Amino acid sequence: MNCEVLSVKYCAHAAIAKIPQAAIDFPSTTRPKTTYQLQRYRDHAVKREALENVLIPYKLPEFACRYRLLVSRKRFVLGMVQLLRLRKCCPEMMVNIGNFLFRYRNVLFPMAYVLLFLPGPRLFDDSLLAAWVGGSVAALGQMIRTLTIGLRYIIRGGRRRRVYAEDLVTDGIYALCRNPMYVGNVFIVIGISFAANSLTTVVCAFPLVILAYAAIIAAEERFLLGRFGAAFIDYCAEVPRWVPRTRAIRTAIANSSFHWRRVIIKEYGTPFGWINTLCLVTLFNLWRDDLLADRTEAIQVLTGTMVLTTVLWLIAWIAKKTRLMVAD
Repeated sequence: MNCEVLSVKYCAHAAIAKIPQAAIDFPSTTRPKTTYQLQRYRDHAVKREALENVLIPYKLPEFACRYRLLVSRKRFVLGMVQLLRLRKCCPEMMVNIGNFLFRYRNVLFPMAYVLLFLPGPRLFDDSLLAAWVGGSVAALGQMIRTLTIGLRYIIRGGRRRRVYAEDLVTDGIYALCRNPMYVGNVFIVIGISFAANSLTTVVCAFPLVILAYAAIIAAEERFLLGRFGAAFIDYCAEVPRWVPRTRAIRTAIANSSFHWRRVIIKEYGTPFGWINTLCLVTLFNLWRDDLLADRTEAIQVLTGTMVLTTVLWLIAWIAKKTRLMVAD
């Protein structure tokens, strides 16, 4: 029977009906005589705990377990959707959240790595397939970031950990989309979530990253509107916030020159971070599936990739610190 069409009440009733009455360990003074009476006790804290202890050896039917997990995910997603609506109904609150996230994002965002290890239904039967799919999605995000920085770079991080901009950038990839760096980040986060091969991770990570960047964008747009006024309004009217204008890609690239030194100096940390994270998550999945002994070649590729990205990161870091290479 499909769990989506079952009510919580019916799921509990169907599970309880399969349990022998003698196995229900309630106090003798309050022992329910019928299944209906047992069901009435489900909202009482003490009886609910006793009921869960009874259900452990008998196991809930698979559809009931899936239904409960599905309901919890839906509630989480709906909660994130409600928060995203703050942009329209409570814009000031959204701006305050964005300023807070912008100021402390270097501390808060790494905490989200714990989501990569959440248990849940698998997206793919093979962890290596999940890594390939996730890596492809993340590589798309990295390509967007690379084009954005190579064609037109803007100062990131603000000033004193606050939103700040010296000029309004409207050329390069910013002529196609107002927030191309954040679009690239979203693809990278989704790609790593796919590599984690857990539906729970994807369901949690996607709305969280959208909410975080929507709030940061609200704070940035408030600052830009106050600083540039009508020029920023005209820019917003022509260029979308998230989805790029695909028809103008050739024109935007043709009118700009690509600076590869700038990409190396300014962007060497991002691919180092997500590639190593993806490899570590894949190794963790192989270990959890007890496949380390059977996938020796894959393990060698993953560890070799981590070593290579670390060496390249170190070379770029030395070149930047010693000024052997300067961003043009």
